[in-house]
Amino acid sequence: MGLAEALHLWDHNTALVSYLEAVRPRFGNLPQFQYMLGLAHYRLSQYPKAVEVFKKLLTLSPPRQDLIFYYLGNSYLVMMEFSQAESCYQKAVQINPEDATYYVAYAELLRKEGPGHLDQAVVMLERARTLDPKNTGAGLELALSYEALQQLSKAQSLLEECVRQEPDLLPAHVALARVYFHQGKKEQGEKEKSVIARLEAEQQRKQLQLGAEHGESASSSTSLHTGGPQ
Repeated sequence: MGLAEALHLWDHNTALVSYLEAVRPRFGNLPQFQYMLGLAHYRLSQYPKAVEVFKKLLTLSPPRQDLIFYYLGNSYLVMMEFSQAESCYQKAVQINPEDATYYVAYAELLRKEGPGHLDQAVVMLERARTLDPKNTGAGLELALSYEALQQLSKAQSLLEECVRQEPDLLPAHVALARVYFHQGKKEQGEKEKSVIARLEAEQQRKQLQLGAEHGESASSSTSLHTGGPQ
């Protein structure tokens, strides 16, 4: 299980799933085993499998059930099963009402459910910002909620705060450009478009560089296995 924990911490999720399945007969009933297996599936975007594991984990009375309900809610949200996601987020908030992350996730779901839920989303996000004033995720979600409510000046103020706190936060710049243009502030909007283009170019460059590094690593690994006596 120490090796499994190391793979978990290193984010080697494919290897972790394979390893855990190999040792399941010995450790499969341990809450730690189920938690790492569920989280590995979650990180691999294997959400139905993650849901299955996390639901089984909850029957074992594990610690930090709030965190498990949070991951369950996120999985259901991606799977577009909104009612299950909402139930999970509600339970996470009830168990641990001091974690701003849960309110942000819950509010994102409410915003996706439609205009009729925006006022409730705003309440959730204001609570999150009270708990963690520097939480840019809460600020961004609150700004998007105000934008949807056509309260553009409030959205603008929040988005400007977000990009001050986190200058490379691309979604905030995209939303801010949109809000500027909707208010007829063309000069500010064009400035944000330039920032967006720069950030997108930087992201693309990093992705290409990462891909090249992976290619070199694979090539080196192949040469090690084929370049001499074994």
